[in-house]
Amino acid sequence: EALAAENDVIAVMPTGSGKSMVAFIPASLENGTLTILVAPLVAIVRNHAAAATSMRLSFQVYTRGEAIAPGTRLLICSADGSNTRDFSSALSRAVEEFGYPRVRVVVDEPDRHLLDQDFRPRLRHFGELRSITPLQMILVSGTVPLDMESHLRDAFALSEGSFTRVIRVSCNRPEI
Repeated sequence: EALAAENDVIAVMPTGSGKSMVAFIPASLENGTLTILVAPLVAIVRNHAAAATSMRLSFQVYTRGEAIAPGTRLLICSADGSNTRDFSSALSRAVEEFGYPRVRVVVDEPDRHLLDQDFRPRLRHFGELRSITPLQMILVSGTVPLDMESHLRDAFALSEGSFTRVIRVSCNRPEI
C-alpha cells in the first residue's frame, strides 16, 4: 500500500521477513519503473544479485562508469557505487532516454550508514538524486530504534511529516 502510494517509507522488519522483496516484487511487476536497490556492502550486493538470479528476475548490477541499460527495472548497487557523479549521470541519462515515470530507491540497512563515520558525509547524495527526478525513497532494516527515525529522515532527505510512512513488523528484540 505504501509503495503504491509513492510515499517515502521506513520499514523495520526482522531477518527473514522479506525485506529484499520490497525491491524485487515491484521491479518484477511494474513496467517502466526503475527500482534501485542500494546495499551497504559489496558482499550484500552479491547476495541480492544471487537472490534475484534464483528468482529469475532481470536486473543489472551497477558498475562505476557504466550506463544503465535500456529496460532495466532492477538496478543493484553498493552504497559507494551510488555515491558518485557517474551514478548520478547514469541515472539522469536513463530517466531522460528511457522516460522512467517512476524511480524508487530501496536502501538496505540504512542505519549502517548513520553509524559509520565515513558514510555520514556521503549521505547528502540521496537528497541530490531527487533533483534528477522525483523518486520514492524506501529504507528497509531489521534494526532501527525509534530514536533513530528522525536521523534517518534527515540523512536520507525523506519527505516531511506524514508523507513518510513508518512500518514496523514486530520482532523479539525489545531494544528495537
